[in-house]
Amino acid sequence: MEGLHGWLAAQLAEKKTEPNSGLGKAITYLLRHWKGLTTFLREAGAPLDNNICERALKRAVLHRKNALFYKTLHGAEVGDALMSLIHTCQLCGANSFEYLTELQRHARELAANPAQWMPWNYRERLAQAPSSGDIVSSGRKGSYLVRQEWHSEMAAKRASEQAKSRRVFGRARTRAAMGLANLFIEKLPPDALGKIPAFRPKFLGLIEASTSRART
Repeated sequence: MEGLHGWLAAQLAEKKTEPNSGLGKAITYLLRHWKGLTTFLREAGAPLDNNICERALKRAVLHRKNALFYKTLHGAEVGDALMSLIHTCQLCGANSFEYLTELQRHARELAANPAQWMPWNYRERLAQAPSSGDIVSSGRKGSYLVRQEWHSEMAAKRASEQAKSRRVFGRARTRAAMGLANLFIEKLPPDALGKIPAFRPKFLGLIEASTSRART
């Protein structure tokens, strides 16, 4: 490698190669980055290239395009965190969906010791403290069952929220109707209640309920 470095330097110093030619630009680039390109000769385990970093940069560029559709700065920060986490799971050979599911299942253990629930070591922690139930944490079948359980839980939660919303809005509509009935009664003469047309029974019922409540 020392001989190669000397030969490259001699090509430019002795003007054997035109610096603006293709070969001259390649030699200039190699000499400029010689220390970084030969790191694998000095550091044990150093990779020959930085393709991992290049792929990570491409993923960040792709995420930057998707980030144009975030409505708030907080949403963009959450998206950045999820992108980093998902990419880390891919590098570690972990399923990102299963990893996030296990974090939700073991929230207490995660809060107590986050270092044991990283994408590269959470499976060892699961082997020591397996989760309850028949759902396995790996494999296609386990992933399908986890998704089914999650969808069932979300459907039950949505149904509960919709029922609660119907009750709340139902009470609000009733209060609004009672208020309108009270306003209507205040505008009526004392003897006009019996002259209201009978084809509006619901409104008559509200009026009667309001008058009875006012009397009591």
